[in-house]
Amino acid sequence: MDNLFRAIEWTESGGPPVRAPSHRSFGLRLIEHSFVNQLHGRANLDFAVSGVVCTLDIPLALLKAAPVNLTPADRVPKQD
Repeated sequence: MDNLFRAIEWTESGGPPVRAPSHRSFGLRLIEHSFVNQLHGRANLDFAVSGVVCTLDIPLALLKAAPVNLTPADRVPKQD
């Protein structure tokens, strides 16, 4: 497998203070196990007081670019 990874980071902020959960919830198990097992990636959850930070590393070998055929007009936001 390719050793190059693409990191995706999700950061929450502006909410109430955060603390690490006292038990492993379904959502945590889903991220930590399914993501890692199915995509051979890495997951890290940081329960910072200012907000949760979730970093997911996905092997680049598993990512494929979808063909996109946009014209310049498609790239301009449509106004109502």
